[in-house]
Amino acid sequence: QVLKMSDLNRLHVSVFTLHLLLTAMFIYVPSQLIEFAKIPLAKHGLIYLPLLVISLFFAFPSIILAEKYRKMRGIFLTAIGGIVLGLLILIFGYESKYILLAGLGFFFIAFNVMEALLPSWLSKSAPIQSKATAMGVNASSQFLGAFFGGMIGGQLLMLNNTALSWSILSGIAIVWLLISFSLTQPRYLSSLVLPLPESKQTDEWTSQLLAIRGIEEVVVMPDQQFAYVKIDKQLIDDAARQDLTRLLGKEVAI
Repeated sequence: QVLKMSDLNRLHVSVFTLHLLLTAMFIYVPSQLIEFAKIPLAKHGLIYLPLLVISLFFAFPSIILAEKYRKMRGIFLTAIGGIVLGLLILIFGYESKYILLAGLGFFFIAFNVMEALLPSWLSKSAPIQSKATAMGVNASSQFLGAFFGGMIGGQLLMLNNTALSWSILSGIAIVWLLISFSLTQPRYLSSLVLPLPESKQTDEWTSQLLAIRGIEEVVVMPDQQFAYVKIDKQLIDDAARQDLTRLLGKEVAI
């Protein structure tokens, strides 16, 4: 079921490609910093740390825009575009110390935004009953990406052609961007766990629950005696809260 969901597969491709590029970059970049930026290996941490801190200043506002204002698809594609831009800068300006650092800056800023968005999008898109499976496939894709990134990074070092190496990584990122354009905006649903009623038939209770405005998905776990419910908080109004309170026999904070 999980592998048949096209949007989930695109998210798996995204985390695979993201970590492929990251691992390849960390294998390949040190030689570039030494050769073109004249920065000794022992001082590379002084480059990575500021880039990480700067990227966080961009990551947090991006997450707020994606979550609060429901702009996740736009921010997601912009972040991939930032990775592509950073790699394209490196193709043409790697011989300049400051252009090299600027390209790395774009890459790491976009990487941290993507790293924050991917788990959130996966949680929103995966069906309740298959969320653990979807997370498992996604985690496997992440580690496979790191594996192939290590292989590619090693091959890039052996090429002895810097422009071609950055072009290969840019090509991978561009293909990723093209694949991601087909992603649809995720539904912004929150999860709720409700105990099953003792005096009602489960099927009838589920039907009544789904009839309430804002209740989008219900998965009953009879052995555990509770149900997972996905709700759209923007659709839950006072009437829906009253119906939910009447159905559950107690008030639920939403």
